[in-house]
Amino acid sequence: MEYIHKTLSFFRGKEPGDKECFLAKLPIDVFLDNILVYLDTEELIRIRRVNKFFLQVTEHPSLWKGLLRRTRFKLPPVPPTSRYSIEEMSGLEAERLLTRAISLDKTWGQPLPEPLETWKAHTYYHINSMFLVPGGRYLVASVRDASEAHMIAVYVLDHPYRALPIATMPTKAKAYHLQAKYLNIPDAPTQYEYDHPEDVTWKPKTIPSLVISYLCSRPKSSKDGQTLFHEYNAGYDMDIDVPIVHECHCMHVSLDHLEILGHHAIDPGSQEFKSAALRQGAPFRQLIYMRSKSNFGPTNLSEVYGVPYFVVTKLPNTIVFRQLVPRTGSVELRCLPLVDRHHSIMTIRMLPDQHQILVVRRIGSNSGTEDQPITVFELYDIPINLSGDTVVEERTPVHVDGTPSLLVDAQIPEPDIPLRDDLSYRKDHSLGMYHGGPLNAYCRQIEPNAMFRVSFKPLPGDREPRDPIRGRLPLRTRYSPSEVEEHEAIGADEGTSGHFLAGSRRSLLFYTSVDDIGLCPKVIYLDLYSVPGQLRTPPEMHHSSPSDLQKRRPMLDLYNRIAAMAWDETIGRLCMVEEDHMVLHVLEYARAPRIDPEGRRYPLCLPLLPKPEVLDACAAIPDDIVEVKEEETEVDVDIDRRQPYRVTVQLSRGPRDDTEERTLVGSGLGLSVGEVIFDSRTPDGQRDTPLSLTMYEADV
Repeated sequence: MEYIHKTLSFFRGKEPGDKECFLAKLPIDVFLDNILVYLDTEELIRIRRVNKFFLQVTEHPSLWKGLLRRTRFKLPPVPPTSRYSIEEMSGLEAERLLTRAISLDKTWGQPLPEPLETWKAHTYYHINSMFLVPGGRYLVASVRDASEAHMIAVYVLDHPYRALPIATMPTKAKAYHLQAKYLNIPDAPTQYEYDHPEDVTWKPKTIPSLVISYLCSRPKSSKDGQTLFHEYNAGYDMDIDVPIVHECHCMHVSLDHLEILGHHAIDPGSQEFKSAALRQGAPFRQLIYMRSKSNFGPTNLSEVYGVPYFVVTKLPNTIVFRQLVPRTGSVELRCLPLVDRHHSIMTIRMLPDQHQILVVRRIGSNSGTEDQPITVFELYDIPINLSGDTVVEERTPVHVDGTPSLLVDAQIPEPDIPLRDDLSYRKDHSLGMYHGGPLNAYCRQIEPNAMFRVSFKPLPGDREPRDPIRGRLPLRTRYSPSEVEEHEAIGADEGTSGHFLAGSRRSLLFYTSVDDIGLCPKVIYLDLYSVPGQLRTPPEMHHSSPSDLQKRRPMLDLYNRIAAMAWDETIGRLCMVEEDHMVLHVLEYARAPRIDPEGRRYPLCLPLLPKPEVLDACAAIPDDIVEVKEEETEVDVDIDRRQPYRVTVQLSRGPRDDTEERTLVGSGLGLSVGEVIFDSRTPDGQRDTPLSLTMYEADV
């Protein structure tokens, strides 16, 4: 390996035409199968900086797919479809997964981590709240338009247009408590299932979907709706003097539908985009609708032994379980009430591996006594057989453990665990890397104002013999409220109040003034947080000297109040929207390649040779970047080809003799001389024949 490094470093800056660069004369297969296959991600990034030959070789899809197949550390999740299997994904997508995972780990290991990149995009709507689907492909948002009409919008990210809304659905009121998760949803029952209900071996067809749940509250009478303004947020206790109806919705949209509309080759707003949307039909399909006079609380989407579940709390002490399967009912589980003490569910988290649900309840002090309020962590068994009728059960917890405190917020982030029928690249990876870590609960309390973390110890145990995944993962992980591994207090500066955007391994803290109690607070500063010892870097990710994966960009400076924030710990992406602004601000703590509207890597790769059909036309075109002089003469200079530049092309229109000059602008490693010219067309559809080309260093 050291010999390869020394050999390749000798050719830095040499082009394939140089006599000394004899390695460039070797067949590409020799590089891919016998040399580059021994390098890791960071070494490949450094190799491609030697010259254009190695740049092009290191972009070969088989190189990155092979590296992805050999990876033994956690990578960001992707939609669980065959489209993202190793066989079907592109080399650029495989490279994006690897570079994101490694650059995020490098950034997080710095003493003062800063974002590597910041960017922004127009949202087209005012965003009330939003949720980043793990993996960074989609953003789900509760939005409103200029007419104050509310809706749910799904944005596709990692797109040439940065962020693009590709599916919307109107709602009757502002949506809150947004949740989204990739799940496999069983299709509607077929005629065979109706005719043969006794056939338990029949496996229904499933639809890989993005499942979205949300809550909304609205006046019972439409006349009273005029008394409520759009700042009303039913997620908080607010004094409303009109009857309110609380609704819970759960729906799904096919991932195939989203992939078609979010494809980079379809220009948004074009006739092709509209035709594709019409062919797909309405994107959203309703799964669950519930209505209640009581306020709904936290929700949870999960998969339990391959069955998709939706759980919602009905305050103060009821948990409703629903399977997202046709012809099933629901179970309402009522937590054990406490006499003369107010109690309310604060958060829930499904634990599929042990078939239980972890519940955090806040129990107030007994009136007229000196009892202190406490927070209780409880375990309840998940109901399995959900018939067609609604069943009400009152249960005592399997286990309970409490701590004295008055909580105002609690979050238990969900660990990233692949679905049972995941068809993406993760089906080829070991499930052991996704299981076995501690379960973290993040809490915020008042009197005194503080934050703390509770980590529950993982308890491994044998999996049942009939469990279908016993062969891939023989052990399962259990958690118990009594088995606390660590309890840590997290301080805040005087006069500030801390808040969590919690992740199972990486979290983000933001601080506001203790006097700022509005719905859109002013964020004073941000801080990154991870549990010491839980981010153990595997040997494959032991980093060497700094590389291009770690170039930093300036921090965003937002002067207005923040209306919505979302955090994705799997790729280190933070999204923020300012109050009364339609701009999405994004902070990236990981680095990944981008694509242009034609699906090519951005910055573009300079090809070694044009395509055969344009060799003759481009033979006389210089490939050099020249400096702009007053007379616009061509002078060879040695500048960084990754800098922006301007290109002036003199063109001939078809068989006619008249000429014109056209200016093209590129950036990065970016202009394929022959392809760019031949891809352009005249208004009458004829080809443009290049006569001369001059490349200038741009003044941008």
